[in-house]
Amino acid sequence: NQGLTDRYGNISLLGVRPGDVVQARTLDNSLGAQLEVQNAAWETLSLTPVFSHSRKTGGTPAGMPLVIIVPRADGTTIDYYVEGTGPLSGTLRASVTGPQSPANASAPMNYDGAAGRYFVTFSGFPTGTLSGLTFQISATNTLSGSLEVGIAHDRSWTGNPANDLTLITTDGNLILNAPGNSFDAPTYVIANPTNALPGPLPPGWVGIGQAYSIQASGAVTGSSKAMALTLGYQPLSLGGVEAATLRPHSWSVDASGNGTWTPVVSYTLDMTANQVSASVTRFGIYMLMGRTPPPLIESITPMTIPYGIPTAAVIKGDYFQDGAQVRIGQVITLTGSSVVFVDEQTLLVSIPSTLSPGRYDVVVTNPDGQSAILPLGLAVQKQTTEIYLPLVLKP
Repeated sequence: NQGLTDRYGNISLLGVRPGDVVQARTLDNSLGAQLEVQNAAWETLSLTPVFSHSRKTGGTPAGMPLVIIVPRADGTTIDYYVEGTGPLSGTLRASVTGPQSPANASAPMNYDGAAGRYFVTFSGFPTGTLSGLTFQISATNTLSGSLEVGIAHDRSWTGNPANDLTLITTDGNLILNAPGNSFDAPTYVIANPTNALPGPLPPGWVGIGQAYSIQASGAVTGSSKAMALTLGYQPLSLGGVEAATLRPHSWSVDASGNGTWTPVVSYTLDMTANQVSASVTRFGIYMLMGRTPPPLIESITPMTIPYGIPTAAVIKGDYFQDGAQVRIGQVITLTGSSVVFVDEQTLLVSIPSTLSPGRYDVVVTNPDGQSAILPLGLAVQKQTTEIYLPLVLKP
């Protein structure tokens, strides 16, 4: 469920390994095929005509049925489809739960023989509440004994380009709103989580939740008008990331094929609604990211060490990371086994005997590049030797 091909029929799948099975179908389900991946670099999949599901007899067809959720532009209605299964002898029932459930929160699904799919419409949502929803499918007395349903990509369709388009992912963490006349022709827009990140995250940034790939039919790469992209988050899932640093990033690829994460310029953080909204015009891969707090140094013990003698010291503070470096003045940088990460509040350091007498700043730098300084926090003192001479008194 990784989206649509480009105009040449190519699609880049993330996280694919030899032995995985790749399936593909056209949007109208008229062509389809699958293959087992042999080459992790590239494969060619040739689509062939497939029969309409309504022509199949008995049980479910090969492959897992797909659930497609299409929010309507009115913001109060969701069309819910199960594609990829023939008519069942029992009853297929769908239910939805969320912060604001509609009147028909649980309803039997109807079978559309012409389209070869089950469908039901959930209506009556308060405007603007089509997020944070959970959908369930239950089947009884099916010919196959049970129905295994997979959640497919979320798909939104604008048959009339003048209409607004709203897309909401199944987990409710991504909402995309495109105003009317954003596209020149009827357009499908698909959003789904990526199986793997397209590249490493920028230094100092931590990914929040999943990365989402947004694509459109007809090899459309963007809209002529600004689209409102909203990414939600759960405060308890932030870990050590400060909510105030949350910012959406997009994956950009240059002419040479090199990709980088780029912060979205125009965005708004709503810490009450737990979401970040951004204005975008391009489709692609988006992810919400945040920064962990910079380290904080409270003390180093001992504060004074003798010159010429290797000394073990303890640095206390907060937000230390495993792999942190410790610099003593501009003279010595301690790394590797010389810095032992105990926990976020404690580092053990081994200071060599070569440090000259004087007072030095102590600097801790985390692997994400953020640092803290304890000004003149460490003193190296030269030892003095007292020599006692005998006192001779003459009469």
